[in-house]
Amino acid sequence: MGPNQAVCYAVVVLFMGSAAAALTSRSRFACAWLAVASVTLASLLAFWAAAATFLAPGAEVPQLSLATIGSLGASLVVGVDRFSALFLLIISVMAFLTTLYPTAYMRIYQRQALLRYYPILLLFFAGVIGLVAVRDWFFFLICWEFMTLCSYFLVIFDKENAVNLRAGIKYLIITHAATILMIIAAIALWHTATPHSFSFAASRQAIAGLASAAFAGTMTKLGIYGLLRIFVDLLPASDFSTTWGVVIAVLVVQK
Repeated sequence: MGPNQAVCYAVVVLFMGSAAAALTSRSRFACAWLAVASVTLASLLAFWAAAATFLAPGAEVPQLSLATIGSLGASLVVGVDRFSALFLLIISVMAFLTTLYPTAYMRIYQRQALLRYYPILLLFFAGVIGLVAVRDWFFFLICWEFMTLCSYFLVIFDKENAVNLRAGIKYLIITHAATILMIIAAIALWHTATPHSFSFAASRQAIAGLASAAFAGTMTKLGIYGLLRIFVDLLPASDFSTTWGVVIAVLVVQK
């Protein structure tokens, strides 16, 4: 089992754990500890994936392709690199602790249905793990939106608290404003990539092309502007400025 497979298994475990927590939500003990058990297993898988990635020799990142949408140039590709691994380490620890702690804390919410907490919490962790593991902007945005919606329902868990409800609405508006901007950026990169693709690799090449175009189209011309500003505007007309002006003009043309 490689790091990519371990991450996929972690997501599957979290989805199954969410379903189990939902089915046992009437039993506080069963629901809570099924959630803890699921997150513990998923966290161990994510931690192992991160550790294996850091210990793996070489810089090449293996990828696991799960699905492809050819018409969009989108692929569900999982690839855990060392940057992803760093976040997986953090996620694995925090997910375990933040699931274990509420087993006692949730007792103060006697009137709240556990169905609105533990199943959604596990889905939230699944979205976060998917977010740092996928290598395609299309599925990255799907994971982002999934994570955002889950976190919104967690924010408004205490529906009797008006402050929480207002905070949830503000959170939803702000995060979706950011989502819209990311969608625009992803589409721009997709359009620039040849062939059109949402993959991170294609986006990296597209961004490199955009940077080169911007440099060639603007910054290299600023040198000519500086020379013209000096010879035309600052220096007085003389044989010196005329002679060197011709020399520089010839060199610019040859370039």
